[in-house]
Amino acid sequence: DDNSIEEVLMVHVLEHLGQSTEIYFGIWKELYRIWKDNALIKIIVPHHKHEFFFGDPTHVRAITPLGLELFSKKKNLEWIESGFSNSPLGIQLDIDFDLIKTVVKPSRDWFNLHPEEKEKINLSRLIEESKLYDNLIEEYTFTLKAIKETWSQKKNTLAKLSPALYNLPVIRTILDQPSKKQINITINLPL
Repeated sequence: DDNSIEEVLMVHVLEHLGQSTEIYFGIWKELYRIWKDNALIKIIVPHHKHEFFFGDPTHVRAITPLGLELFSKKKNLEWIESGFSNSPLGIQLDIDFDLIKTVVKPSRDWFNLHPEEKEKINLSRLIEESKLYDNLIEEYTFTLKAIKETWSQKKNTLAKLSPALYNLPVIRTILDQPSKKQINITINLPL
């Protein structure tokens, strides 16, 4: 049912789904449809630069922090306003998830390289070195929150994205007198 789920746990699932972009986006749209506002999803996946990811031929999609942030309308708007070229998937797909927490699990290789960090991990060092070397981070744990916009918030998003469209009389009439039916307005942004 729509808006019925409050919490989801996906452990080593998402990297196996959505080899095609269309299917991957469909999964996210369906998850968004069934989640309540502020529902939480916890996703655990292998790090894309670890042998646990690339050694398994059934792993078809790398799940990364940036890849998940593409589904955040807040981030999309920030990137558009800053002139960044990140794909505004949250806006394009009319879904909205905030990435609220990212946890990395260092691998044995990390601790073999840096035995002094068994008690306390230097996270920035781990992240920087994992950009250069494989197998340092074993897995990610992400927590996302579903954001369901109110009618007023949708109008404000449209006004920010396309003031010219928003101010057309026919659009203003539709937006200012919404019926009980859902109205979907899709804006195709140049990529």
